[in-house]
Amino acid sequence: MKKIDTTQVTDPSTLQPFTARSLKFLQDATAEDVAGIIKSIVTSNLGSYSLSVPYVISGCVYSGTTPNFAVTAGEIFYNGKYYAVNACSSFTNIPQFNEVLSQDPTADPVTFSDSSSKNVHNIYEYEATDVVSGGDFDATDFVSLYGTDSKLSVLRSASTIPAVANQATSSTSYIDLTNATYTTPNDGVTRTWLIQGKTSVDFTGGVPINGGKLQIVVDGVSEDISRSLIEITASSIQQYNQSCVCMTVLSVAPNKIVKLQIASAFGASVNFNDNKFTMVEI
Repeated sequence: MKKIDTTQVTDPSTLQPFTARSLKFLQDATAEDVAGIIKSIVTSNLGSYSLSVPYVISGCVYSGTTPNFAVTAGEIFYNGKYYAVNACSSFTNIPQFNEVLSQDPTADPVTFSDSSSKNVHNIYEYEATDVVSGGDFDATDFVSLYGTDSKLSVLRSASTIPAVANQATSSTSYIDLTNATYTTPNDGVTRTWLIQGKTSVDFTGGVPINGGKLQIVVDGVSEDISRSLIEITASSIQQYNQSCVCMTVLSVAPNKIVKLQIASAFGASVNFNDNKFTMVEI
């Protein structure tokens, strides 16, 4: 800890000067205190700390879709120091970030005792350039300092998609169950989710085999399937009701679509009733 000793001041006979070196001493002390706090948070949340990693404190959401790479404005902790990060968009290359210096226009310039005019109120930020390489780091190097703590097996938050209405289909190809769709937050954080789907499959006998299917789809990939099938042997027409339940635990990247889909097993009309779709972040 750095601290200026003021106990030796005896007012008014012994006054203590405050020099440029004193000001630098106080600025260094503040920077070291802030760095120590953030380093402890990094280590607590992520398990380790590195000077070469740009840790995201807020914002800095990277969307990597060529030719429109973009990063939102935010804040990072890098090389032991705090920086603001300026937004960029419509880049053809992955954004490369370098430190830039500017002055506070409301505080500069100042006039020194020798009547010279100087800029001294420096602002250090990180700004992106649209080049292939050459930055202190690029947008893919960001490591989020917020979000789910991977060391804690606790419930952090939940999102339930309500009011999934009854729906019927005779399609043997999977179709989306209306309102049973959720897009993960586009904040740069990959989260672990417990994803659940449930339906009551109602269908009528009269064909040799009938039934329905339910599946969980994450970013276009089927992650779990449940089937409700029955072989009809009686000649009379009868009504059947069976349940389908799907469940998976999965790490899902930001801005990905999660949905439930339904299908008729063999082309007869099937009702999907009492539908539920739930996502819980763990």
